[in-house]
Amino acid sequence: MVLANNVPLLVAPNVDSRTEPFSLGDVADALTRSAGTGIYVVQDGVFLYTNHLFQELTGFTESELLGVHSLDLVHPDDRELVRTKAIENLRSKSDPRPYEYRFIKKNGATIWVLEKVTSTYYNGRRATVGSFMDVTEHKQAMEELKQSLEKIETTLDTTINAMASVVELRDPYTAGHQRRVADLASALSREMGFSEAQIKVVNMAAIIHDIGKICVPVEILSKPGQLTEIEFKLIKHHPLVAYNILKEIDFKYPIAKIVMQHHERINGSGYPLSISDKEILVEAKIIAVADVVDAMVSHRPYRPALNVDKALHEISRNKGTLYDAGIAEDCVRLFIEKGFKFSNQ
Repeated sequence: MVLANNVPLLVAPNVDSRTEPFSLGDVADALTRSAGTGIYVVQDGVFLYTNHLFQELTGFTESELLGVHSLDLVHPDDRELVRTKAIENLRSKSDPRPYEYRFIKKNGATIWVLEKVTSTYYNGRRATVGSFMDVTEHKQAMEELKQSLEKIETTLDTTINAMASVVELRDPYTAGHQRRVADLASALSREMGFSEAQIKVVNMAAIIHDIGKICVPVEILSKPGQLTEIEFKLIKHHPLVAYNILKEIDFKYPIAKIVMQHHERINGSGYPLSISDKEILVEAKIIAVADVVDAMVSHRPYRPALNVDKALHEISRNKGTLYDAGIAEDCVRLFIEKGFKFSNQ
């Protein structure tokens, strides 16, 4: 960066039959103005130079900025961030990375700026050159978008919980079952190293994994004795019903497919499609294990609740055959070594 007071004058080509001198500073200002970038030079922490656009963006005149400590114009909550990022940029051997912070204009208003800094020398000593853009409108637009997405997420969560309640109201014996399955499935996902976004997908699918049971008559769901072949076929149809309900909802995740597959088994003996291992989504494999464990430790019309040990024995005995071996082992470890318990049992 060449400072305005130390620039040579050049002669422009004839324009309108006139020969007019201009400086490198004028050229720099024209270029940075067209790019929408404010430029400044700081040495020993204080401003030595600012271009016209920097002055326009901040509301300060050149004379008001010269000699002012640059961090004094940074929002107090962002000063440490700016100091840290600037040092990282100046020490980096690669291109400087931009960072955002809040800048206080002359009139007291706060704007968001995007800045990059790099090192230079002036009068034989190190100085800093910064480029500076006002991104307040972009930041506000992103915040509004974030709020809209949060509202959509809240609405989606509310809808899913309402759907879960419909099943539980029809079948009091499985009240809370879907939520307990969701708790265990989420814990398993976390144990397996899933990201928070992936865990949320598993949780959402688990909370409504039995939504298809709304097509099953209540007397079958609450029947105390053994089911007939026809009754069991009706039960086995519920994952397909769930898929047909959920596929019309734009979850942006394969929720419908996960729910449809939660009764599939590794060896192909499950339902409704009798698919096996690699054809089954990992999220569905997780819910399958959690579903079996909770079903066994919960009271049912046709039998009393079993203890956790029997449920874990079932999972261990059939790992690699009915259930994914790794997920089954993680489930056992979760209960035995990490003390997992269902919250409302």
